[in-house]
Amino acid sequence: MVEGHWHFQCPTCGMGSFELGRLAADQELVCEVCGEEGRGEIRLERWIVAAPKDEARLPADLAA
Repeated sequence: MVEGHWHFQCPTCGMGSFELGRLAADQELVCEVCGEEGRGEIRLERWIVAAPKDEARLPADLAA
C-alpha cells in the first residue's frame, strides 16, 4: 500500500487533505469527490508535505 505524501485541494469543490483528513499518494491526481458527483476529472492542486524542523536538525552528539 502506498503512503500519502502530498497535501492537496480541489480547485472546483474546495475539498482537500485538511477536510478529508488524509494525504494523497503519488498517483492520486484527480478529485474523487468531483468524480463521484459527476463533475468529471478535476486535477488536484498538490504540494509536498514538509518535514518538521526537528527532524532536519542533527542530534546534539553529532552537531559540530
